[in-house]
Amino acid sequence: MNVGFPWALEIAALVRRLHPKSTIVFGGPHATLLAREILEAFPQVDIVMVNEGENAILPLIDAVLVGRPLGACPNLVFRDADGEIVRTRAAPLLDQLDGLPLMTLDADLLTRSAMISVEAGRGCPYRCKFCSSHAIWTRTPRFKSPSRLVDEAAAYVAQGGTRSDPLLISFEHDDFISNRPWFREFVAYKQRIGAVFRYAITTRINHLTEEVVSLLAKSGCVSVFMGLETGSERLQATSLKHLDLEKIAPSLRGLREARIHISSNYIVGFPEETMEDVAATIDLVLRMAWLGSTINISMMCPEPGSEIHADTDPAAYRLLLESDYATELRQGGLQPDLLPPIARYHFTTLANPHFDILQMERVVRSIQYLIVTFPGLSFEVFEAFLGDSKAFLAYVWSYVLENGPISAPSVEVFARSAPRLRNKRSDEFFAYEQARAAIRRGETSQISPRVFALDMPKPYFTRMDEIADAQWTQLNVFA
Repeated sequence: MNVGFPWALEIAALVRRLHPKSTIVFGGPHATLLAREILEAFPQVDIVMVNEGENAILPLIDAVLVGRPLGACPNLVFRDADGEIVRTRAAPLLDQLDGLPLMTLDADLLTRSAMISVEAGRGCPYRCKFCSSHAIWTRTPRFKSPSRLVDEAAAYVAQGGTRSDPLLISFEHDDFISNRPWFREFVAYKQRIGAVFRYAITTRINHLTEEVVSLLAKSGCVSVFMGLETGSERLQATSLKHLDLEKIAPSLRGLREARIHISSNYIVGFPEETMEDVAATIDLVLRMAWLGSTINISMMCPEPGSEIHADTDPAAYRLLLESDYATELRQGGLQPDLLPPIARYHFTTLANPHFDILQMERVVRSIQYLIVTFPGLSFEVFEAFLGDSKAFLAYVWSYVLENGPISAPSVEVFARSAPRLRNKRSDEFFAYEQARAAIRRGETSQISPRVFALDMPKPYFTRMDEIADAQWTQLNVFA
């Protein structure tokens, strides 16, 4: 459920109207963390299945079909005959994930899909204050055996048939390389049986040693996602993320040389975050983006089950009604501000004593738009402030405060008003970036005719390579 929770509630209400006697069951992370609250707030939900469902779903189905009491079924929260909410015993966690069945996938779907997700294991050993993973899977990492995981992925690839763009396997685990001997065996088995498939993983940057990067490269890994979260050493410590920022440069250099794509996530809005902390994060975000990393900046959400959620007074909650997620809800016919509190977490953040958090969301959204869509322009503006991330953040803040968030309709106004180094080709590069953005939006009629007179894209990408090369020196400042 998670981000789909509001729509799941709508679907449940529709099913209840069409099939009044049906039994409606919710499950998954969101339901596990808020089981009682869901049953208290939503009469269309009969039962919530919590934690792992594999050992609970069949007993539940059997009990419902024959009319047997639910009390003997594990991992359930439901209303009894008197309307009281009851929680049944917890089933032991699965210790042998190899016993899980393979997914039954439609061959046509596989042929048309660029990527499929394959569960590699469950559980994260870390204690980040903003994360609720431990409340669902515990802090003990569990993995499918290397042979099972490789054989499973290879089977899906074979089902997809011969294709010009090989199917990408996204292995789902909070930290794929947390067990180094397991990972070595995974690579060895994949090579031993000659399994040929590309894959993507999630891990922590402290695991990306020279040996690990070499193993990733030769075993077909093409993408690594990392939650770097903050460029502030202070917040790395207080959030209990505890990443060593000194390892960023050597780890990234190895991935780039191995031509492995990098994706990275960042969080703005920690309860104790200052403008200096935000500037440190923006500095890291910009440099990672110019190195070619896919960037996602999230606002802090008080996830139920996390330490931050437990420590925060709900009076500090602020709704991000201008966020992309809130916009998607409105486009789907929902009114975000009218949803009950337990359906709002993905567009809820926390008030901050050092800055206006809603204004910060607009600024962060603007910066992400700039660096993703107009990396050349963002570099020119940043360099105009001599690489001072505090000054860059302050400038974007003042611009957004006066003009609103930077988006496709307003980026040219920003470009005209922003201080930029006058690289002799900067205006041409900006025009080229505008054309690329218009093509992605399907708005080719908005492309200026002068773009076709430019000798792009070679000079542009040469310039972006120069910008990328310049970042190593700055990232090594952490070392």
